[in-house]
Amino acid sequence: MNDSRRMPPDRRFRLLATIAFIVLLSGCAGRGDSRPKCETPVGRDPVLGNSFNLRYGERSILAGEDLVLTFVQVLEESRCPVGVQCIWEGNARVGVNVEKPPSRSATLELNTSRRYDTEATYQGYRVQLLQVVPYPRHGHTLQAADYCANLKIVRAQAAGKS
Repeated sequence: MNDSRRMPPDRRFRLLATIAFIVLLSGCAGRGDSRPKCETPVGRDPVLGNSFNLRYGERSILAGEDLVLTFVQVLEESRCPVGVQCIWEGNARVGVNVEKPPSRSATLELNTSRRYDTEATYQGYRVQLLQVVPYPRHGHTLQAADYCANLKIVRAQAAGKS
């Protein structure tokens, strides 16, 4: 039976090869820069009550409050890597140095897992860790400089009100 709608075998092969090539290329397209998306607005200080990002090693001053924050340590990274099944979600624990002159500075240890402290108080401010990026990937070692913490600062007495 001669069906004129059928594609000749050589043309079908070329079409499938082209589709496979496009799929292969699209899978590689996003591998150029593996750094996390960590938008830190240049020249704009974080504001009390708003979340903001702080890269590892970066120092920032809370607008109008003279509260200085510096992301100083990645103390633990036990979160489940992307694409791996784990028994529990794990935890990222970071150290954030806070200082409000003339008071002494302190390094707060904050966690991503709600099993541990995700926030801490310093000089009437509550420092909350909302997220740490990037998530670990199986077979990929992260350096401290790869990390970015998403934080929110509120007055300690107002922390319960949202």
